[in-house]
Amino acid sequence: MTHAGAIMSPAVLAVAEQLGSSGSEVITALVAGYEAMGAISQGFAKRSTPRGFRASGIYGGFAAAAGVARLLRLDAEATAHALGMAASAASGTNQTWVSGTQEWQMQLGLAARNGMLAARLAASGATAAPEALEGSAGFYHAFLGDADDVDHVGRDLVQTWRTLDVTYKPFAVCAILQAPVTQAVALSERHQLKAEDIAAVRLRLNPAEAAYPGTDAQGPFPDIGATLMSAPFCLALALSERKVLGKDLRRLDDPRLRPLIARVTVIPDAGLGPRSFVLEVDFRNGQTLSHVEQTQGERFNWNRDEVRANLLAMAAEMPCDVAGIERLCERVLAAEQFSAQQIMDACVVR
Repeated sequence: MTHAGAIMSPAVLAVAEQLGSSGSEVITALVAGYEAMGAISQGFAKRSTPRGFRASGIYGGFAAAAGVARLLRLDAEATAHALGMAASAASGTNQTWVSGTQEWQMQLGLAARNGMLAARLAASGATAAPEALEGSAGFYHAFLGDADDVDHVGRDLVQTWRTLDVTYKPFAVCAILQAPVTQAVALSERHQLKAEDIAAVRLRLNPAEAAYPGTDAQGPFPDIGATLMSAPFCLALALSERKVLGKDLRRLDDPRLRPLIARVTVIPDAGLGPRSFVLEVDFRNGQTLSHVEQTQGERFNWNRDEVRANLLAMAAEMPCDVAGIERLCERVLAAEQFSAQQIMDACVVR
């Protein structure tokens, strides 16, 4: 729920390039960010989200602060001040998904900037409250409404490695919709589906995911922030086009999609766990296709080869050619053999 990598990676790479850091130092900084933010957010993002706060905005700054603090070689005390500063700078709501407006496109950049600034301030001697997280007026009280069950935060660091739980998105849509869209594309390809033959589509989700802002939206869609969150839009696109490309999310008022969007219903189902779903497609001839997926953990926790394969599968949507993707993979998947500057060079489209 936090998109830590998208927030922290630009911050860490920018500072590492400035400092002349090694690839190994970049890796260590990224791990520091994932671990710190993971420890601070795990179990709490699901409590702050229903209150209207976007997890990326309020937790992501901790990842950038910890990663940059590591690059700056801050000691434990200064790093604690950096995290405290990040807590004070946390912000961002989910109303952007409800309204379909553009705040979501700025929230990750703001978290990255605030995390970098927090680490820089701490490096310059600025201090933050020792109880910035658990204090009576601290982060958890502010964003959760209480500080229940926070005593364990950080106590399993170096024993539990949350970096290993980082997952990916094969489609440029909400994380909740990754598996349903994957299955919708597969069903459409397997059965050669046509939108006009589909009478109704039902997507059953865990109640918390079904209630996530924007998930059940059927339009109108003022911006891609609304389409990428909408299960009706994304499933209509997947079933009718047999693919979901980033550019297709801009089909905000496409008359070819509208009829099928209106026939998609999102249903909360208390019998389903997180990331599990039931997808049912009714046809006008009375036939129904059904797929049940009971997921244990996250489905898209890819290994190195899978990351590379999915990057290549996205080649048509990437700003570089296949050779550029291969160069990026060469540098990133063996980052310890390169400098931060060389890694950055592979990120630049020429």
